[in-house]
Amino acid sequence: MKYNIRLTVIFYFTIIFSVFSQWQYEKEGASVEKIFVDDTNSNSVFSIKKTSDGKIIFTLEKLDLDICPVESIDFRFDNYNGKINFEVEKINSNSLKILFNRVDGLEELKAFTKLIKAKNFLYTKLIDECKLNIVYDYTLKGSSNAINKINLIPYLERTIRILEAKKNKINFIISSIPRLEKDEFSEKSLKDINPLEITEVYWKNAGQNKYAIKIRVKLKGKGFRELYGDFRLFKPVDKVKFRY
Repeated sequence: MKYNIRLTVIFYFTIIFSVFSQWQYEKEGASVEKIFVDDTNSNSVFSIKKTSDGKIIFTLEKLDLDICPVESIDFRFDNYNGKINFEVEKINSNSLKILFNRVDGLEELKAFTKLIKAKNFLYTKLIDECKLNIVYDYTLKGSSNAINKINLIPYLERTIRILEAKKNKINFIISSIPRLEKDEFSEKSLKDINPLEITEVYWKNAGQNKYAIKIRVKLKGKGFRELYGDFRLFKPVDKVKFRY
């Protein structure tokens, strides 16, 4: 009887160790923290790093990126019919940075934040120009401790609130100008302008082209800045905005 109890205890702790050991925690230097897990075939690594200034960086590592450029990545979860797509940025020949903190990816980030701690498996597909669409699967079992270790969820929730505020500012720009040819106003047009600093919006015709306008914004405590490029209109306008 004692022997059976001892075996049961040993088996129990072996299972717990096995599950939790799939997600690992490392500290790089004094203040950089990293949690990561290998895919089910040990061909790649899904990594979440918390930098010294508190920022979170998602990466896929141990990839072969010399074959074909990767444009974005699809995320799927077990018992979830939808997919979540984020753009990516190449770091080096074997690593991709996942660009999750963009206004145009706000809804995707909301879904990802909700699912990352609730599901058991994460399925990824690299969307590349050659349409190879290589897939990697990762377990999320035992990831809660690692996720809590770097305070991931509070960071993502805070990022969502910031992106919502930025989206409201972009909508403020759209409501202040004539209708554009495309329904969406690209966040990329702002370049290095922080939308949260925008207080006023002005526009005028771009030269003699009645189908295009230029946009200028006033920034809190920083004067005026002109947005990048001309913006094509849905229909031509003759009006020239006062005070540009």
